[in-house]
Amino acid sequence: MINAPISVPQIEPMPSTNDSAMTENTLNEFKQDSRICGPCLDDIHLDKEIRATGKVDKCDFCRKRRKTWDLLRATTRVHDVLEEYFVKGSYQYDDGETSGDPLSDVVTEILGEDAGERVVPAILEVLIEHFNGDPRDGDEPYWDETENYEIRSGWDIDEYADNAWENFRRRVKSGYRFFNDDAREFLARLFQDVDKLRTWQRHSKGKTSVIYELTDQSIFRGRQVTSPEQLRQFAANPARELHAPPPSVAKAGRMNPEGVSVFYGSFERPTCVAELRPPLGVQVSSVEFRIVRPLRVLDFTLLDKSHGMALSYFQDDFRNRAMLFRLLRHLHDRIKTPIRPGEEHEYLTTQVLAEYLTAIHQPPLDAVVFGSVQHEEGKNIVIFGRALGAFQADTGWSTDPLRVVPDTVEAVLVKRVDYSTSPVQIPGANSDQVDSDDDQWSPTER
Repeated sequence: MINAPISVPQIEPMPSTNDSAMTENTLNEFKQDSRICGPCLDDIHLDKEIRATGKVDKCDFCRKRRKTWDLLRATTRVHDVLEEYFVKGSYQYDDGETSGDPLSDVVTEILGEDAGERVVPAILEVLIEHFNGDPRDGDEPYWDETENYEIRSGWDIDEYADNAWENFRRRVKSGYRFFNDDAREFLARLFQDVDKLRTWQRHSKGKTSVIYELTDQSIFRGRQVTSPEQLRQFAANPARELHAPPPSVAKAGRMNPEGVSVFYGSFERPTCVAELRPPLGVQVSSVEFRIVRPLRVLDFTLLDKSHGMALSYFQDDFRNRAMLFRLLRHLHDRIKTPIRPGEEHEYLTTQVLAEYLTAIHQPPLDAVVFGSVQHEEGKNIVIFGRALGAFQADTGWSTDPLRVVPDTVEAVLVKRVDYSTSPVQIPGANSDQVDSDDDQWSPTER
C-alpha cells in the first residue's frame, strides 16, 4: 500500500479473468494498441467508462469479448492521475532512503490489487515509453520503475478533512443555527453513503453494517444520589427516576440541546457510573434496562474500520469523496472530543449532527453508539426522542423501547478515581519536548 495521506478502499471484486490465458502471454505481446477490458483494469470507474465508450473486441489480457479500450488510452488515464496526485519521492538524509513507493506499487494502488500481476507491467511499459518526453530534446525521463513516488505536497486528505469539519463547526456556532443550509448540505454529503459501509467483526460470521437494528440488549443508566430519600425513590420507581428526563428539565448534552429529551446509557454498568464523573464520597445509583423494540442504530465505533464506499482516482469528485470518507471514518474521535467545563456551547456541533441523523437523514436513526473515554473499552448509547415518543406525566414515554429489568437497581459509593495522563508541551518551551494535543488534558463530558 502507498505510504501516503490517502488510501483508496478496496472495491468489490470485478469478474474473474482467465488466468491461464494471461500466463500464456509475455509482456512483449502487450503494445499500445493491445485491447484491455474494464474488469482487467480492476477499477470500478474505468470499467463504467469502458462500458460506455469502448469497442467490443477480444481483451488481450483475459481473452474474453467485451467492451475494450486500447492500452494507450487506458495508460493515458493512469498517467493523468499520476500527474495530478504524485511526484517523485525525496531523499531522506537520516536513513539514506527515498520516500514513497515504487512506481509499480503506485499504479497498483491506483487501479486495484487484481491488476497487479499482468496489467500493471504492461501499463508501465507504455507509460515509460510514451509519457517521458524525447531524450533527443534533452527531456529527463520522469516515470521510472526504479524510482519511488509519493502523494504531491499540498494534497493532504487529512488536512482537507480537518478544514471541512472546522468550517462546519464555525458555520453552526457563528452562522445561522436554525436555517443553516450549508450545514445541512455538508451533513447530507457526509452521510449519503453511510448505509453502504460494512466492517468485519471478530465474533461475526460475516460483514457487519455500521447501521443495524439493536434489540433484546441490556443497557445501564445511572444518577448521582444526593440523599437517602432520593435513593429510596430511585429504588421504588426506577422506570421514572432513572429514565431519560422529561423535556421540562432536560439539560443540554452532547447529543441534545436544552429542553430536548434523549436517553444516555451505557452497555456496561461500570461505564455508566464512570460517565457521570462522580467525585469522591458520592453515591451513584444505576439500573439495567432492556431494549424490547428494535432500534435503528448508527455505531460510530465501527466507522474507523469500515469499507464499502466505491472510490476511484478516476472519478471527477475523487478528492471531495475521499475527504468525506476519511472524515466519516474518523468521526468517532470527533464525537468524543473533550469539552471543558463552562464551554458547553461546544456541544452545538454534535447536537446539530444528532438532530440531522434523527430528523433529516433517510431512513432516520433511533440511536447512536460511541465509545467511552471515561471507561476503557466501554460503550455508550444515545436513544433519540423520536424513539421515546411523547412524555406523559402519569404514564411516561408513549413509545418507550425500554423496560426496566426487575431487581437491578444498585447503588455504589465512589471511593477512588483513577486518572490517565499524557505529557503536554509547555508554551514557549523547546520544540524537542513532547508534543501533545491541547485537548488531551481536558475532562470529558457527555
